[in-house]
Formats: sequence, structure tokens, C-alpha cells
Amino acid sequence: MPSNDRSAPPITQPPQAGHHYSLMQVAAIAAAFVLATIALNLMPLIISATMSFLSMGEASVGAITSLELLIMSATTFVLAPWAPRLVSKYLVIIAVCLVVVAQGATLLATSTQSFSLIRVLAGIGAGLLLLGANTRVASHRDPVRLYGVCTVAGALVSMLLFSVLPSLMSEYGHEAMFITLACLGLLILPLQFFFPRSESMGQEKSSEASKLPMALFALIIFALFVIQLTQASYFAFVERMAVSIHQLSPQAIGGLLGGALLAAMVGSSLATWLGQRWGQLVPLVLGLGGHGLAVMITCFSNDALMFNVGIIAQALFYFFSIPYQLGLAAQLDPSGRLASVGAAVFFFGMSCGPVLGGWLVETWSYAAIAWAVMLGLVAGLGILSLLIKRHTPLQSGEENLDKPRAVFDT
Repeated sequence: MPSNDRSAPPITQPPQAGHHYSLMQVAAIAAAFVLATIALNLMPLIISATMSFLSMGEASVGAITSLELLIMSATTFVLAPWAPRLVSKYLVIIAVCLVVVAQGATLLATSTQSFSLIRVLAGIGAGLLLLGANTRVASHRDPVRLYGVCTVAGALVSMLLFSVLPSLMSEYGHEAMFITLACLGLLILPLQFFFPRSESMGQEKSSEASKLPMALFALIIFALFVIQLTQASYFAFVERMAVSIHQLSPQAIGGLLGGALLAAMVGSSLATWLGQRWGQLVPLVLGLGGHGLAVMITCFSNDALMFNVGIIAQALFYFFSIPYQLGLAAQLDPSGRLASVGAAVFFFGMSCGPVLGGWLVETWSYAAIAWAVMLGLVAGLGILSLLIKRHTPLQSGEENLDKPRAVFDT
């Protein structure tokens, strides 16, 4: 973990090698990442289902949704120091089972308290999956590309679910949401028997990563947090904007969000193909800058067509930036400790987003969300830009400039 010794020098060379994973091992890692983050990707529909189930307002439901995501992030954060020794296929199998049980038990909830408790259990399971996926991604030879594969998989699964869930929820109620998530966990469970075993390479290099100055580490964490906080405040209420402002039907909303996830898959695929050949700074500025502009279009547009364009563009640019955001800490510590902490804070920011979004909407309007996103980008991207320009391993990724590389070897 980061050192408090201010005299400790920053890492001057990135890892020159990493692990190779087979196709089935990559599939297992991606599947764990998908199940861990599915609540984030489906947040608009989950909030809508919860509002119908509990008959509560945006701010209250946003707080309950944030609780699950907060527990997920806290689980990953607390266990991150022991990640290299703790993570195994048995841990992720237990985590998948916990998520499946929690999704099924949600149907038995009879009060707000029991509903919240069950969602906490789902958050713990998701946090264990996130810990496992990030630990193995960090030890891969090109974590940016493997993060790209994981986000592509997440976008693809979410796109399929967005295309069917609105109709299912209209016909069968909120139960359809949680039954579907439980079935997804059961489908993913067999893949976890191929989850990669622990290796020694990342642990050997983690002693160097532990010399990372605390100030640098804290700035990276803060930047990731504010970017995700504001992005999630926007994403959590996209469905509500579509209904209250543009009066879109459930089927139209499902098609729109499915299209947005198709664009997200394209963005993640571009990041997977590009890797680090442009370094870290250029892709981050391109992705996050486009994300901010698209959010402004979405929140300020009174035209349904421009609203749709904004949502599609935001998904493409933002998902293009995700592998580069998550890859920052992974490049500094192949053992996965820093990557797990960074990912925990990344998703902690997202978990707080619905609370911020609900407060902004109830206090001002949906336009206030757009300004919050822009302020978060100015602060977060500004910090990351300065850090990347000052630290060579985050700027160039020289070992990856020669040619595109496969994520897995068979």
C-alpha cells in the first residue's frame, strides 16, 4: 500500500511483463466483472423498480441504491491489502453464490428494512467479485486492454438486459428485475471454475509499488472519485428524465438505453484495440471531454432527438475512458492492491452518485446535474492530466507502442 514517506521516489518504470491468460480464464475474469458491476449498469431500471416497489421519492430510493454500491466498494477497499493471497477461484465462486441468493431473497422482502439488508448482502458478494477481477487484471501484461474486454462484456450483457427488462417489468412488476439478475449469476457460476490461480509476479513487484508517495496515490483516488460521483448522479436519473421531460414509453426507454449500451460496447472495444499506444492522457481527455459535452446536451435539450443523441454519445465516450481510468493504479502495482483500492473508490463514487443526483433534482433541476458533471471533470481530469504528464509510466506505456497485442494466449 502507499507509503507515508514523502522522500520515497515514484516508480520510474512500468512493469515490462505480465501474465498471459487463456481464453477461458479471460472469460472467467470478465464474467466476474460483469456480475460485480451489473447493478451499476442497470441503475436506472433498478431505481425505477425500487421506486415502484417501495413507493418512495428519488432522493430516498437513490440512498437505498447507493447503500448496495457503497457496501460493494467498502468490501473491495477493506480487503485490498490482502488481495494477492486472498483471491482465488473458491472466493469468486462463493461470491457468485452470495449474489444469487441475495437477488432471490429480494423477492421475499416485506419492508424497507428487510429490502435494504438483502441489498447489503448483494453488495458484499459484488465487492468480492470486484476484488477478484481487479486483482487478476492488474497482473495482466496490458491491464488497459483487459479492462476493455471486461467493460465490453458488461456493456453487451447490460444491452441485452435493457432490451428485455422494461417489457418484463411492465408485465410482471419489479420481481422480473431481481429474478433476471439471479439467473445471470447462475449462468456465470460455471465459468468461475476457470478463474486464474494466484501467481507470484505481482507480489514480487508490489514492494516497489508500496513506495508510491501517499500524495500521488491520494490525488489519483480523489480524481477517480469526483469523476464517478458526478457521472453516476447523471446516469441514475436518465430514465426519469426520459419519462418526466420527454414522455418516452417504457419500450422506447428500453430501446434507447439498449442503444446506449451498444455505443458503450463500441467505446470499450476501441479502448481494447487501442491499448496504450496513445499513452494515458490523450484517451482520457478525449473520452471524458466527450462525456461532459454529451451530458450537457442531454440535460439541457428540450428536443427528444437531441436527448437521444446525447445519451448515445455519452455512453460511447465514457465507456471508452473507463479502461484508462481503471488502468492507472494497475500499471503502478501488478499485485492488484492499488488497483483494487482504485476500483473500490471508482465505484464508491458511483455509489454516492444517486444521492447527489436526487438532491440536485429535488433542490434545483436536472440541469444542475450537468453542471455538477462539468465541475467534477474540471477537477478530476485536471488532476489526472498533471499527474500523467509528470510520471512517465502513466504517460507513455512505451512497451505497448509497437503493435496491438492479444489479451489472451491460447
